[in-house]
Amino acid sequence: MKKQTKNYWLFLEPYAVLRIKKYEALIYNSLSGEKLVFNNDSLAFQLLKKLDGNNYVVGISESQLRNKDFQSFLELIKKFFLGDIVSKKLSDNKPFQFSPEYNIQNNRKRLRMNKDLLNYNIIQYLRGVSVYLNTSLEVDSEIYLDAYKQFTCLRDEDKKGDLSFEILVKLISGIEHSSIGYLNILGGNIFNYYRFDEAIAMLNNIPHQKNYYIHYNFIENLKNHPCLISEQNNFIVQIEDIKAVNFPELTCFQEKNKNIHYQFIIQDKDELSVLIDQNEKHNLKNNIIPYYNGKNVSFFSKNVFLDKKDILEIQETSFDMYLKSVLNPFDFGKLYVLNDGSVYGNLHDKSVGNLTDAEILGLIEKEFLNGSSWFKTRSRVKPCRNCIFDTLCPPISNYEYTFKSYNLCYKQKSTYVN
Repeated sequence: MKKQTKNYWLFLEPYAVLRIKKYEALIYNSLSGEKLVFNNDSLAFQLLKKLDGNNYVVGISESQLRNKDFQSFLELIKKFFLGDIVSKKLSDNKPFQFSPEYNIQNNRKRLRMNKDLLNYNIIQYLRGVSVYLNTSLEVDSEIYLDAYKQFTCLRDEDKKGDLSFEILVKLISGIEHSSIGYLNILGGNIFNYYRFDEAIAMLNNIPHQKNYYIHYNFIENLKNHPCLISEQNNFIVQIEDIKAVNFPELTCFQEKNKNIHYQFIIQDKDELSVLIDQNEKHNLKNNIIPYYNGKNVSFFSKNVFLDKKDILEIQETSFDMYLKSVLNPFDFGKLYVLNDGSVYGNLHDKSVGNLTDAEILGLIEKEFLNGSSWFKTRSRVKPCRNCIFDTLCPPISNYEYTFKSYNLCYKQKSTYVN
């Protein structure tokens, strides 16, 4: 059989991103956000596999060019500025094309082999710290028994106790010269911390942004601690009992202190409707945070889980997609310090150590080199690693740990029953 002459080069643009799995292939324009999805029984799927393995350039014959399926594929990639063909009359040698590859100099593998370099740079990987001064909240709500594992939240538990002031000093000394983006101060009721005024005086001396988490019941306590009022201090007021809220009062507090932000913890559509209505009336600065109580799966399905339309509307740069393939942007660089001094990369994982007998730099190194939180990506877990959207979807979140399922999306056949 006579070998067909390849008269054309089929190429993809360097900003095109390919994700090819067993059953589907995605080609994504990282500049415009346009996406094309092809099943594995299509000619397009086979072409994309070849392009992926040949630096985005393959030869095409005259007969292939006349194929209707090929023409349809070519029309699509040209329409969305993803690629084209060029005659070999213009370039008989295979054109050189850049496919999107990134080289992170100080990656985990390289730093494992060169710990001296890691020790020199380790503090730069810390982005934020959340520290619990105590766990006694004195609020009649079961939400605070476990909500802190779903989102940054106040905490109430039977095992009471304040963080040792010496440990707090040790922590602040270890991070005061870092460039972390924030320091979250939480409880319990932080106003009941046994050396609260001393702690505030020390915290006011460091340049970092500080977020003090306060329950709505104790917002009046801010008046008794004027030393807290600073441009570097935000106050996150958490509210779970929507019906008990005096919304005009919230507006008044916010008008007097622009650094007050409200977080409403909701569990159902009725609470959501109330908040939407009140926001229109009072124009509050606030966040609405869903709480999974074990019985409100349908609420999460409609308001939190992603459907295919949501995913197809996501727009990321090629670098962002690469980043999500090697680390978890939600968790990376974050540490949580509980009131007993134990430190976590994520509160669903094992502790990396305790500040009673370790330095914060050593614990950052431990999480970076051997921890399971900062580098847990969808590309490494089932079923997401078999999905073409693994680097396009948001990173793994605490909700997925809570649900014990990584794919809270349209592909999830829910096994949860209300």
